[in-house]
Amino acid sequence: MRLLRLTNSNDYNDEIPELLRGEAITRRLVAEAIGEEVETVSRAFWPSSKLPAKVAGWLDEYEPDMVFIRCAAYWVSFESLPLRIDRTLGRLGRWPAAVGKRLGSEPTVASNRAAVWVRRRLVRAIGGDTYFTPGEATRHVEAVLRVILAKESTIAVVRGPGHAHNTAGTARGQRRALARNGEFDEQLAALCARLRVTYVSARPAAAVAESLGRDDVHSTAAGQRAFAELESPVIAKAWEDARRV
Repeated sequence: MRLLRLTNSNDYNDEIPELLRGEAITRRLVAEAIGEEVETVSRAFWPSSKLPAKVAGWLDEYEPDMVFIRCAAYWVSFESLPLRIDRTLGRLGRWPAAVGKRLGSEPTVASNRAAVWVRRRLVRAIGGDTYFTPGEATRHVEAVLRVILAKESTIAVVRGPGHAHNTAGTARGQRRALARNGEFDEQLAALCARLRVTYVSARPAAAVAESLGRDDVHSTAAGQRAFAELESPVIAKAWEDARRV
C-alpha cells in the first residue's frame, strides 16, 4: 500500500531519532495490521489557495492508494506575535514581523527556555494572532479533500488537530486554545461526515502528558508515539474496508 502523508514539521523533528517519529511508527503499525508492506511518501503542507493544485500534482506524481491528512492545531491555536504586528501595523510592521518569524523558526532559538519565556511574556502583554480561524482552516481542508475524492480509487483519511498551543502560558490562554481546537475538531468531523471520509479526532492523544518538547510547539517522542498509535488502526481499517467493497 502506498500512503501519501500530508503532514507538518513534527515529522521532521531532528531532536527525535527517525525511527521514533510518528511517520516511522505509523508505517510499522499499519504494515503489521494489514499484513503487507506500506510505502509512505511524506509531504509537509500549509493551508493556502495554492494547496489544492499542489496536492493534485502530488497525486499525479506518486499515485497513492491512500492520502492521510494530519491537520495541525498550530494553524488555529498558536498565537503569533509577529503575525499580530504584521496585521496591525501593515507595511510598517513587515520588517519586525519578518525578523520575529525568522528567529522563531531557528531551532536553537525556538527550543531555548529563555526564548520561550520571553515569547510567552510578550504574547501576554501584546497579544498574538492565529494564522487561521477554525472555519478558514476547515475550508482549506475541504478544498484538498475534493481534489483527492475526484480520484475515485484513492482513499482519504483525516486526523484532527493535536495538542492545543497555549502560547501565552496562562489559564485564559489555555481556554482560548482548547476552544479553537475543539471548534476545528468539530467542524472537520462534520465535513468528513458530509463527504463520507474517515475521520479520527486527535483529542485522546493530545492529552498525553509532556507531549510538547522544549520549544513548546512540537511533540516529544512520547507524544509522537501516542498520535501514531491513535492513527494507525484507523488507517488500517480504512484500507481493509475499501478492499472489501
